[in-house]
Amino acid sequence: MNIEKYTEELITLRHYFHQHPELALQEVETSAYIRKYLEKLGYEIVPIEPTGLIAELPSLRNREKLVVLRAEMDALPIQEQTNLPYASVNQGCMHACGHDMILAAALILAKIVAEEQRMQANFPVRLRFLFEPAEEIGEGAKRMLQAGALENPKADAFLMFHYAADMTFGMAVHQGQASSMINSMQIHVHGKSSHWCEADKGIDAIYAAAQVISAIHDLNETLIRGV
Repeated sequence: MNIEKYTEELITLRHYFHQHPELALQEVETSAYIRKYLEKLGYEIVPIEPTGLIAELPSLRNREKLVVLRAEMDALPIQEQTNLPYASVNQGCMHACGHDMILAAALILAKIVAEEQRMQANFPVRLRFLFEPAEEIGEGAKRMLQAGALENPKADAFLMFHYAADMTFGMAVHQGQASSMINSMQIHVHGKSSHWCEADKGIDAIYAAAQVISAIHDLNETLIRGV
């Protein structure tokens, strides 16, 4: 397969998405653009409120295995100052996390799949594309799951990808969990008051909290270095 023939279109798509970013749960134009692109290729689209999309080729629904691929749509509330010819035209909004390229790559892959399955009757799997809104605020995945994005049938494999500028090829291949989780937690450290001359009868909450912070830092460093 000659994938180089898709390079120009891939770049054009990426530039379009980069120039027209939309914040979480506001990806109206982005969603409409993706839907129009995929419907021209023969995909059936299931919209997920407010802007999410599930896309499949009807001709592949009889395949035994289901592979699901996820692409994020939302941008970040950042003012772009790159002065690029395709810089964001939306004030205070920028694709600064690579979702523009993820969308472009997902659409090109959808196009390749549509073309390949028309040429070979034994295309091996059923492929479902998820275009997830509000990934940056942790809201989109919940809505997609509640809509049954991984059900009917259950997914046999789930693929997602991201880009990293510090990687040699801009991407690392990893099996299993690879992305950060958006979540928060609160830790309450309770001390016990005492007079300075009887410090052994008290509990120094400031010192204890400092130890907690240090331990969390060490844990993060361990995870980052993989040791």
